Amino acid sequence: MAVLRFCRLVFVIGLLLSVAMATTVPAAPGHACACRAAIAPGGARATMNHEAALLHWDGTTETIVMQLAMDATTDNVALVVPTPAPATVAAADKAAFVELDTLTAPQVQHKRRWILGIGMVGSAPREGAAGAHAPSPSTTTSPSRSW
Repeated sequence: MAVLRFCRLVFVIGLLLSVAMATTVPAAPGHACACRAAIAPGGARATMNHEAALLHWDGTTETIVMQLAMDATTDNVALVVPTPAPATVAAADKAAFVELDTLTAPQVQHKRRWILGIGMVGSAPREGAAGAHAPSPSTTTSPSRSW
């Protein structure tokens, strides 16, 4: 009896360890992003509604031009942007984002597709083709923007 209890105990412990090891997966490093952290002093409130960024890398220097829209109960808000070294901050011209909107705007394209019925005279329609006809002109848009 004691041997049976010991075997049962070893089996249960082994099963629990197997389940614990199977459900414990090493976690991949998480993505850290603090670029949307708007901090307001005291009891003030600040939330970001919209953010667009234009990035440029010349091989040594990265330039980020940001456009932000916030709802805030104060005019004194800090924006946290992590950088590997101290950054230089300056106001940018709004024209960069007007041009960016123009360059990335969806383009409407009208395409007509024609299907000729030559060679079909006198042949019976194939299964599922009884109601087939030439498609009407379609309108497609591309690319789409997420903002």
